[in-house]
Amino acid sequence: SDGDQLFQRYKIRSAGLEEAVEGNVLIYVHKEQETADIQSRFPARHYVMLDDKARIHAALKTGLGDLITTVQVCQGKYALDTSVEYDPKPDLVIESIGDVRELTASQFRG
Repeated sequence: SDGDQLFQRYKIRSAGLEEAVEGNVLIYVHKEQETADIQSRFPARHYVMLDDKARIHAALKTGLGDLITTVQVCQGKYALDTSVEYDPKPDLVIESIGDVRELTASQFRG
């Protein structure tokens, strides 16, 4: 996640996400600037990123290309901000965070 360290940790814990991922939570001020750190901590063949900010999708997709699947969540403070168009667009779009349960592994790989 990114943003305020205390607030983000509270949100992640209260949603049950920290427990679901066995404490594997990273919080950065700007996560799109920390891909090298993320990759060194969690080496993987593919990454998935969910966010409501279009600028983060574009930055991560530009930096990581096919190594990442970006998922736009149309819920949250920034979800409906259309004041700026960003490219590339997110790979997937879902209405709410709960909709991620309906996605299949093959959708995360394009």
